[in-house]
Amino acid sequence: MHAAQHPRLAAIRRQVDQDVRQALATWLESAGHETHAAALADAVIALSDGLALRMLYTPQEHEHLLTVLDRALDTLIPDSATGS
Repeated sequence: MHAAQHPRLAAIRRQVDQDVRQALATWLESAGHETHAAALADAVIALSDGLALRMLYTPQEHEHLLTVLDRALDTLIPDSATGS
């Protein structure tokens, strides 16, 4: 808990979070979500954070939760946008 409150470590964590959000928004823009890419990136991050938390206290649901995340991403990124 103390590591999260350490100023230098917190700054690094914030920078990593910004970088992930930007990379995800760029990916979403390339898939046709130009207008709301940043908001969708925030939603995907919130979804994945929530699922990660659930994995901590319900490890028996690990595979199911990964499937849930995959399905959510599939709705955002149609096959034609990914080249699949």
